[in-house]
Amino acid sequence: MPFLTQPAIDVDIQWTENDLKQKVQELGPEKEQIVILTNASQLKEIPQDSVVLGYGCVISSLLDPAHVFMDATMSSVQEVGDSFLSACSSLKEVNLGALSNLRNVGHDFLRGCTSLKKVDLSPLSNVRELGDGFLNECSSLKEVKLSSLSNVQEVGYGFLRRCFSLKEVNFSSLSNVLEVGGSFLSGCSSLKEVDLSPLSNLQKVGETFLYGCSSLKEVNLSSLSNVQEVGGDFLTGCSSLTRVILPASPPEALQNAVRSLPCVLNTLSSGKYGTE
Repeated sequence: MPFLTQPAIDVDIQWTENDLKQKVQELGPEKEQIVILTNASQLKEIPQDSVVLGYGCVISSLLDPAHVFMDATMSSVQEVGDSFLSACSSLKEVNLGALSNLRNVGHDFLRGCTSLKKVDLSPLSNVRELGDGFLNECSSLKEVKLSSLSNVQEVGYGFLRRCFSLKEVNFSSLSNVLEVGGSFLSGCSSLKEVDLSPLSNLQKVGETFLYGCSSLKEVNLSSLSNVQEVGGDFLTGCSSLTRVILPASPPEALQNAVRSLPCVLNTLSSGKYGTE
């Protein structure tokens, strides 16, 4: 299994495919620790279950690297297929800065990277849809930056699902999201507070939304006045939940979804359900 050189590398360096193959042979037992994605100036799409090394040189993501770097030539990539770097359990660092022109993200992007502690998604400012399983089951993840995802309109099933170490998420850039799939942030047992008020254009919420977030005490839904459909088991299993903040005039679908929650009172006051 390939790949590649020392962490200190000039991001403008241009490798040829022969250079890459030679490096693989030279590195010996350390070749699986670091992956550098480079020489992709002719590349528009990264195929399913693969990492691109040079012009058309593809290897399986199952090499399980500890670090992944991408040089400036990766900026030509507009689409990554399913399972991009998924199940890389040793992955501690991934720099996505070169993917500034990425438009489409397939399913299971970075799914199951159990050693990954933080990821900066701010370079993905042109992405419009996040596939199913996006950062799903990254159990050590503590920090995720979503600050430039303002063009995203749809979030697939299992977004940040079962990220047990995640304590907070800033959704301020996701104001154009229209739909979130099932199991959105479900099983994030360290989350204590979630402010979803930036999702003011949200229309459809999938099933098991925030399911099993056992430490969650407050969730702010105050701007979700456009919601038309809410799936089953909404906020179910959030055993610590004491307050749900709703719009002053909540849509029927949202009001019905929270009505049966243990923390919810029978009366609505100032757009808030729950105990003070």
